[in-house]
Amino acid sequence: MDDCALTTIIMTPNQFKEYVPVPADFDTVFPEARIQEIAAAFREGFAAIERRPKPEDDKEKDAAGMMKPLERDVTKLWVEITERFNLFPGYFFHSSETTPDVGDSTRLRIDASLISNDDQDDVVDKRSNWPIIRLAIELKPGGTGYDAFEKRQDRPAETETISRRKVRGQLMSYAKHTFMYQHRTKLFQMLLNGKEYRAMRWDRSGVIVTDAVNYVDELAGTRLLLEFLYGFSQLSDAAQGLDHTAVRVKHGSCGWMRMNALSFYNGDVDHTERSGVTSDEFPANFAFPEGTLNAPVSPLFENCLLHCDPCAPCNPSTDHHSSILCPDPLPVWKHMRDLFRNSLDANWPRYQLMVGGRKYLVGKPIFEATGMVSRATRGYIALEWSTQRFVFLKDAWRPFYVGVDKEGDVLSELNKANVQDVPTLIAHEDVREADGTEQETETSRYAPHASQDLRKKVTRPGRSTSTLPRTLAPLPSKKSKPNTSSATPAAGPSRVNDARSTPASTSRASQSATSKQSADGPASRGVKRSAKDVQNEEQEQDGSGLRHLSHYRIIVAEVCLPSTAFTSARQWVRIVLHCIQAHQGAYELCGIIHRDISVGNILIYPKYIPGNDGGVGMIFWRGTLCDWELAKKLIVNTARQPERTGTWQFMSLRCLRDPTLPVLLPDELESFLHALLYNAIRFVLHNFDDVDGFVNAYFDDTVVKHNSQQSAPHAKTTAMTTGELALDEDILLFITKIRDEESDDIDNSDDSDNDVDNHPLNALLDALLERFRARYDVLRWEAKKNSKKDVVKKREADGGATATSSAVPSMPPVSHNSNRMEVDMETLASELQHGRSPSVTRAPSKQPAAKKVRKPVAAPPPEVIEFSKSLDTHHAVVAIFQDHMGSSEYVWPTNDTVGYDRLEGYRIPRAPRTGGKPAKKIRTAPVNKVGKRSNGQPTNGDVGGAGGKRGRNGGRAAPKTVTGSEKR
Repeated sequence: MDDCALTTIIMTPNQFKEYVPVPADFDTVFPEARIQEIAAAFREGFAAIERRPKPEDDKEKDAAGMMKPLERDVTKLWVEITERFNLFPGYFFHSSETTPDVGDSTRLRIDASLISNDDQDDVVDKRSNWPIIRLAIELKPGGTGYDAFEKRQDRPAETETISRRKVRGQLMSYAKHTFMYQHRTKLFQMLLNGKEYRAMRWDRSGVIVTDAVNYVDELAGTRLLLEFLYGFSQLSDAAQGLDHTAVRVKHGSCGWMRMNALSFYNGDVDHTERSGVTSDEFPANFAFPEGTLNAPVSPLFENCLLHCDPCAPCNPSTDHHSSILCPDPLPVWKHMRDLFRNSLDANWPRYQLMVGGRKYLVGKPIFEATGMVSRATRGYIALEWSTQRFVFLKDAWRPFYVGVDKEGDVLSELNKANVQDVPTLIAHEDVREADGTEQETETSRYAPHASQDLRKKVTRPGRSTSTLPRTLAPLPSKKSKPNTSSATPAAGPSRVNDARSTPASTSRASQSATSKQSADGPASRGVKRSAKDVQNEEQEQDGSGLRHLSHYRIIVAEVCLPSTAFTSARQWVRIVLHCIQAHQGAYELCGIIHRDISVGNILIYPKYIPGNDGGVGMIFWRGTLCDWELAKKLIVNTARQPERTGTWQFMSLRCLRDPTLPVLLPDELESFLHALLYNAIRFVLHNFDDVDGFVNAYFDDTVVKHNSQQSAPHAKTTAMTTGELALDEDILLFITKIRDEESDDIDNSDDSDNDVDNHPLNALLDALLERFRARYDVLRWEAKKNSKKDVVKKREADGGATATSSAVPSMPPVSHNSNRMEVDMETLASELQHGRSPSVTRAPSKQPAAKKVRKPVAAPPPEVIEFSKSLDTHHAVVAIFQDHMGSSEYVWPTNDTVGYDRLEGYRIPRAPRTGGKPAKKIRTAPVNKVGKRSNGQPTNGDVGGAGGKRGRNGGRAAPKTVTGSEKR
């Protein structure tokens, strides 16, 4: 439950009746005599279980020496009792603990569930049947060790006992899996732990759970259980959590057959980037996505070739005078139909979703964010039923705060301003219930920080509210980071779930990050956090991690390729440049800043560029900057969301150091650099063998410090403050080709003539790092200059001490290579003239910290300050990209990528470090001597060594020669 800290609310079963009311006819259906009969059946069943033959050891005994019931025994008992007494009319108890669903790669198996009698024909015996579960049920043998939540009133609801955390994680995994297969606003779940039960209500903000109730030995407990089960069976589909705007598209319907028919077509146009393309390659009715914004209704409806209702049963031969339902498909880019076909998984349900009054048919999402408690972003290649075109549909639960603009509103403004390389908006809306109210999370209303018009309170015996104090425990290293099973919450165009490791976006990078109170006023509907710095609080309350979320859908025209589809480093650099220019257009034309730059939000869209006078043209790949969900107007100066925004791996060093600081343009430009490097280290040839180690050290590594705040990755800190991309002492070096395997020696007498090492990407990265190093030199100087008596001294993970104020972030100490105390201006000027980043060095003090007398820190030289100021606009960074791509000085190779993802199998470390060197990740497969993993795949690196080393004069030693097996 790492993504669910402090998101549990415990209430009494009677209070839980607000969500599952007791039907008016309960006493008629379950008179007292019948309740007693059911209670007796449970007691007899458990007594029979306890009388079974004793095992040789005491592992199956409880604390009183009685035999613990096994899960299968309790399951069998429940099957017998439910069949005998019909506890939930219209539903049946389905046991499914033995076999996972077909096609489910997770192989999760829930113990049991309630399934509607209407879905009985779709049930596969002994399997979980995730698409049709109504009430999820987990069974445990009993005892405190299997109770997922704390019973004692004076303890936190989320106990940290390992065995109980595992059960809580199980419950969350099953809830998340049900949400994944279905379109839900909430899910009811039940934990049967021996003779006790707990009822739960999950939504995307957290879980509401009842106190544990003994339903076997206490007649009142049996009554509460029956009230819950019978009440649940009488709820409407929407009250049970099914989204009424999402309707199943079943076998035999018009929509189902039409989706199958459109999954194959030979008239599509290849999307591969190439020249020599003429307009003759494009059919007259080719559906350019950017040209179909106002697409008309398909003539197929007028000609009675399709049902207006895609969910209607259909017989093509009698209803449409056709043996197959495949008339006149619109030709599109080939990748669009490929993605749509891949989404039609035979083991996945299909749905009709409503957005803006239009019907969209979807299959399996091509992208899905991980985590039960999250924004739950899902991206689909959707068929717009009325126009019969493919579009991209994003379904998410957006943070609900006053003043936070909807992504569709942001895109609409960008489109009107003609900002290039951003998604084209078709429709968007907050999803509403049948009565017109917005679909919002309910659990978040119990948060101690909720605004007055939202907040609900829970009264438990001995406590005035549900907000019980808890001691703040150290957070896991990745609890504050994005959930990376997958990539960022999708926004805008499509993204491909291609099993490559892509960090996901999150707006809560740290549960304990310092937060600011929203300034929207007391009547704000948004969830607010206390103005107190959370990192200084000694106690946190149950529910303090809850966020109020609102269900939201958006449709855009472009269906894009993922950023990982590039075929050369130059192409990847160009795609990043397009997105920087899109960011520039939004910033300068609309005064909007993105605030979530990541590789998941940089996509690729193929465009046809015709030649002059109808001559030979080309298909050109352009970058598209998507996911404007966290975008903010520059004129908004107050914090609108109480959590840190952005994607951890790509956030600037400044924002990682102090999450209360607003995201500025230099931070965004730095994030583009991190995104550029992330995909380059995965796919471009370079000299590092330990790619997992570098990615961990640069993007994922962290230390949970004494104040429970997390430190920035140490390799990122080194890069931003010294200008070096390094792992330990090894310098990252991109190369143009793999060395000859017959020789381990390369002549380094003239490094400039070494074409293998002279990859233009190195020069581009050096030029960018030069600017950011200057920025952090200036920031550190400003922090020293502006420090006051109340500055809190912080010790960095590497042992250096820095001082910060509440307004200026802590800057890492510069490295020292001499004992000089003043800035050598001539040396700095010489470094600038020779293309090296200027440095400011300072000798460490030998005085005790308590008696240290601070000396004035010399201001950086004017050249460094100018370099720093150049990041206040986009122009310098854009010019650097353009110079390195357009100058004849730099020759970009065309075959400089590997044919696989070096991060495949990489898992972000979860355990926090307490100091010292970063923990290294264990390889997922051993590496043998010929340069391959034991499974035959190439190793992470393109060369045998861990990387070349750079001397003081800047020269780089040659890395080792690769083996033949590592060649592409």
